[in-house]
Amino acid sequence: SRLVERLQAAGANVWVATPGERHERVSKTEWKIRPTEREDHANLLAEAARTFGRPIGFVVHFWSLDAPPSEALEPESADLAQRLGCRSVLPLAQALVAEEEGRGRRLWLVTRGAQATDPGAPGVEVCQAPTWGFGRTLFYEHPERAPALIDVDPVDPSRSIEDLWRALVS
Repeated sequence: SRLVERLQAAGANVWVATPGERHERVSKTEWKIRPTEREDHANLLAEAARTFGRPIGFVVHFWSLDAPPSEALEPESADLAQRLGCRSVLPLAQALVAEEEGRGRRLWLVTRGAQATDPGAPGVEVCQAPTWGFGRTLFYEHPERAPALIDVDPVDPSRSIEDLWRALVS
């Protein structure tokens, strides 16, 4: 994505994890992991710490953006949306909280249309909202991880990604 390219151009070490059927390295900077398996998330964080010689600075969770829109939901796609959203954030958060090193590492949860922004905006995306709610709960239960919640504008996502870029490099 553009955000990954911009972070790499700025000199950041970026690894990308995508949902898969097993934990496997795809390339030097790309991994596939099982979304709902804490062990996969923990192994990826540990491998990054070993590779870079220190815990990583932050984690950005984008998988919620792959959820189908509300109007296209069917039982099977709703289950997939939850697996990529809230149900994948839980094991990631557990892996982050369990780490002794890297306290204060920031978790960024990115959704699209989880919050109504103004009266003329499209309706709330029902599969995005649970991730937002989980992030708010995590903020109160583990403030040392201080998750940041970013809700991408469904009408103009490029503006929201630009805002996220500025926040990550500030």
